[in-house]
Amino acid sequence: MNTKRIEHVEGLSLSIGNQEIGVISHYSGGKNILVLSPNYIALPANKRNTFTMSQLIDERLLQEPLISSQRMPPVLSNLLPEGALREWMSQSLKIHTENEFPLMAHMGGSLL
Repeated sequence: MNTKRIEHVEGLSLSIGNQEIGVISHYSGGKNILVLSPNYIALPANKRNTFTMSQLIDERLLQEPLISSQRMPPVLSNLLPEGALREWMSQSLKIHTENEFPLMAHMGGSLL
């Protein structure tokens, strides 16, 4: 018998102001993949909001997906609450404190 495994994938669109930055995809196994938008990458450096400090060092890094497990890539993880507030939110959402994608989805536009 040949069975296919179906994986649940969720995604969030990321933007700063009106500037589209990219998409973060969350897979049911806990993997998170951040891919920056081709439109964002194509902008001249002086018109592109700085999303990560590493892009200032080497713009080629903009084209590489950032992959993490459970936690978001650091540039996004650092936007989320810590300590007691994170614990309270995690309990309210019934998720583990290290599972950051649901926290990011819940916080939405109030992170910037």
